[in-house]
Order: sequence, then C-alpha cells, then structure tokens
Amino acid sequence: MKIKKIQIQNQNEKKEDKEDTSNFLLQKDGVMGEVRDADIALLKTFKVGYIMDLMVEKRKKKYGVYVCSSEKADSFERYKDFHINECPYPGVEIFSEFYNNKYCGKDLKFDWSSPSNTAKLSIDKTLLERLNSTELKNINYQDYQKWDIIDITLNYLKLLLLIVANPNNKDGILIHCVSGYDRTPFFVGLLRCSFWADGLIHQNLNVDEFLYLTISYDWLLEIKLEALFQRFKEIYNEIIIPLLKKN
Repeated sequence: MKIKKIQIQNQNEKKEDKEDTSNFLLQKDGVMGEVRDADIALLKTFKVGYIMDLMVEKRKKKYGVYVCSSEKADSFERYKDFHINECPYPGVEIFSEFYNNKYCGKDLKFDWSSPSNTAKLSIDKTLLERLNSTELKNINYQDYQKWDIIDITLNYLKLLLLIVANPNNKDGILIHCVSGYDRTPFFVGLLRCSFWADGLIHQNLNVDEFLYLTISYDWLLEIKLEALFQRFKEIYNEIIIPLLKKN
C-alpha cells in the first residue's frame, strides 16, 4: 500500500508539472494553443534563443488553481527550439529578509523545503558546452539550494553574462519570473549595471542618470506603482528615494 501511494503521488506531481490537456482550452488547437503560438512567434521575431526561467514553481498556483506562465509547463513541447534554463530564484520575500538582516546577505538562505517550490535547477548541457567557461565548470550548480543569497545571485549572473557576452552567440535571451515584479527587473538591472560599468552601454550617462534609467525602465515601466511600492518599500524608502532626493 505504501508503494502504491508513492506511485500515485509521483504521478500527481508529474501532472502538476505540465498543463492539463484534458481541458479543451489547453488543447493544442485550443485558445491557449493560439496564445502559445503567438508567444513563440514573438520570441522568434526578437531572435530569442535562450530562456532563463527564475520561477520556483513548475506551474504557478493561485487561489487553488494552477495557472501557467512558463514555457517548461507546455505539454506539447512547442518551445523545443529554445534553450530553456530553469534557475529557481526566491522572490520578493528574500528582499525583505535582506533588509531585516541589515543588508547582509552572507548566510542568508532561502527555505526551499516548501511543497510549492517544485522547480528544480536545470541548465541546458549544450549551452554549458558551447560557453566552454572554466569559471562555470568550477561551479556546481546542483548545489544551488545550499547557497546563500549572495552566491546564488553571483552564480546566476555569471551564467547570464557569459551567454550575453559570448561573441559566438547570435541569439537573444528572455529572462522572466511569474509577474515581472521582482526577479525579472532585478537580473535585467544587474546585467545593465554590469555592462554600463564596463563602458559597453549608456556611456553618456553619469551615475545618477543611470540609476534613474534603471529604476524607471527596468522596474517601473507598465507596472502598478502603488502595489510595487508596497512590496518593495524597504528598497525604495531606504535606498532609492534618498538617492533621488539627494540629486
């Protein structure tokens, strides 16, 4: 009985990883199929070849219902032409803990034990082979759950930088989480900061102008500001707003 129970549980977990194709809306030729096809066409228009998925879930569950905002949950594997990299990264809650910890990220770790954290790190093997980076080879990405917030951020950023900066890479990269509130602008902003610091982009902007650009474009564009300020009040009230007022 115990073995049978485990088997049933594993089957349920697999079902939750993918969209339920018994729902006519999610069938290949259904409404969601059309949405998926349009999404893929858009990605190809922008020449996206790599996808970095920062979600900690295989599929997002809201109000007891599974919703999907991730290419990895597509039951028909329509995204097989893209190199999908699952890189689970904690959301807004870790920012609050970082603030409460007096901006010290050392030994500050995310609790991965929650049943809702169903995504597991998975990096495209062919991608690592193409990058052929000694630095990446020295990183055991399967240890990601043991890393504190500093190490997991740095190691993900190294991977992103090598993908974008690789001279042999002609494909673009899509970085996303669930809603685009926290993880997406965070890593996009880090990439922008890194390239700006190296003098590769925005060379005519000083520090204050660059800060304004990053906040307004990466974080605030088309997002409900009131909700965002509530979720990130520590970051805005303690760091960003004082910097803007100073200038």
